[in-house]
Amino acid sequence: MKTKKLTKKGIEAGINRRTLTWIFSAAVALGLLATPMRGQLPGIFIYTTNQTTPTSFTASLAVFTDTSSLGTNQESFAWYFNTNLIPGATNYILNIFDAQASNAGSYSVVVSDTFGAVTSSPPMTLTVTNISFELPSVQFSTLASFNQFVDGAFPQAGLIQASDGYLYGTTLAGGTNAGATDGTVFKMSTDGVLAWSVAFNDADGQAPAAGLVQAGDGNLYGTTGYGGTKGFGTVFQITTNGVLTSIYSFDPGQSDGGFPEAPLCVGLDGYLYGTTTTNGSDSLGGTIFKMSTNGGSLVWSYSFAEADGNVPLAGVVQGLDGSLYGTASEGGAFGAGSVFSITTNGVFTNLYSFTDVADGGYPYGGLAQGPDSQLYGTTTDGGDTNLNDGTIFKITTNGTFTVVLAFEGTNGALPEASMIVAGDGNLYGTTKGGGIGAQFGADNLYPPTYGTIFQLTTNGGLVTLISFDGNYDGAAPHSSLWQGVDGGLYGTTSQGGTNDLDVSLPSLGDGTVFRLGVVRPTIISEYVVGNTFYFTWIALPGVPYQTQYNDNPGQSPWIDFGGTVVGTNGFATQSDTIGATNTARFYRVSLQF
Repeated sequence: MKTKKLTKKGIEAGINRRTLTWIFSAAVALGLLATPMRGQLPGIFIYTTNQTTPTSFTASLAVFTDTSSLGTNQESFAWYFNTNLIPGATNYILNIFDAQASNAGSYSVVVSDTFGAVTSSPPMTLTVTNISFELPSVQFSTLASFNQFVDGAFPQAGLIQASDGYLYGTTLAGGTNAGATDGTVFKMSTDGVLAWSVAFNDADGQAPAAGLVQAGDGNLYGTTGYGGTKGFGTVFQITTNGVLTSIYSFDPGQSDGGFPEAPLCVGLDGYLYGTTTTNGSDSLGGTIFKMSTNGGSLVWSYSFAEADGNVPLAGVVQGLDGSLYGTASEGGAFGAGSVFSITTNGVFTNLYSFTDVADGGYPYGGLAQGPDSQLYGTTTDGGDTNLNDGTIFKITTNGTFTVVLAFEGTNGALPEASMIVAGDGNLYGTTKGGGIGAQFGADNLYPPTYGTIFQLTTNGGLVTLISFDGNYDGAAPHSSLWQGVDGGLYGTTSQGGTNDLDVSLPSLGDGTVFRLGVVRPTIISEYVVGNTFYFTWIALPGVPYQTQYNDNPGQSPWIDFGGTVVGTNGFATQSDTIGATNTARFYRVSLQF
């Protein structure tokens, strides 16, 4: 059975191993292998080639030796920029954070051991471009950087905005407890100020990989992947003032499942619905369960069989028809995952099995019901068979399946999160990899890329809004977005930020909280051609805008001018005919969220 799943506790190690694979694959493709010199001088086995990096991104140059020692066996490394020694650059990887035009040039490295020294040749050339990591119509802000021993680290889940206006979320690790490994629940204002953070202590749960939901009683509910009385994870409740209570511990002896990694769903009936990644009565494939907010015993638990799909990493959503819908990351008819429905009484239906070819495979994220009533989701694999960067798909509630698009690196790669439907009727989501600077596709890419935020229209048009830079802005988002009451999109990155960045391991760091907002539709140019007046404003792609005019803004009402105009490529334009009797006219543009 093919699987791409990394255990949550081993995620950083998994990423690093994959990065080494990317480096090796890229070099083989370019014919960069050198003849090793074993037992004498250190042989430079492989190194990165010329690289182009956008301004403010991280440039990563690396060298490896024939011993693959990466700094052991008395090897040392000395990096040079335009023949000048770079002080402190003594690691096999040279990271240039916040790259600027002044960093462009020629780089080389001298590798030394007890037998002598050898210099990389030819030199590596770094080019720094002024490509923007965001569209002019959106505004990206890093609100906070996680600190492992204060509010936690490595968030795998997104945020919610509760009824009190605050943002709530979880982190996989960190906290104020000894060892700081069990993870946290935190509360934060929309400007990034931490209100409180509650650390798990194993008995009440450990390593929450899922976000929170708010139930009708005003309390927040979530799951932990480990811990509890049996060590197989918990369901917990936390109040908005930080009182944490474990209300259920999963017990493999009861066949109720174990190791939940997905958020809960609050049904219209007030019950909590969720999934577990393993155990169950039929196999080790996981379960779907129903329980009350009072905890105690489960109302029911459905165990996955191999043909159903198994290892659900995402939760379920309730459709307009009242049924619950979700994905399984593995299993199904072809072993590559499935889409399923289940009623609130526990009647299960497999709607679709992925083949891991053009349709994609191994869906980690859940589903979102779009304005066309179809269910939209992502896969982490498949699509273009040369890239295998994943897909976006849609499926009707009776199982009619359609591939919307295949990711191809530059527009994102390896999506792991559910999408959301925003107030403008479009879908928004994140990818863990890909973005600006992507080359060769994500499976054999070097230098690494750090993920994206994208917008998707229901007719399949995708716009990459943000490419993460891998350092202070964040890296590798695993989480869904949340649209706040202010219209902004809030989310987390699992790495990056200002805390615990490691100069030898690009894209690490404790993670961030960010906000993506829409820039007001400011008119930026006006011009006349013949008898036609044109004006252009900053516009979010796919979003409708209404233009209005007024001959006297101090007295008359504003009048709609034509129909709505949809933004494309970050801008939109409207025109008006100049007549012989026209008086002075004023214009304005409003966003039609």
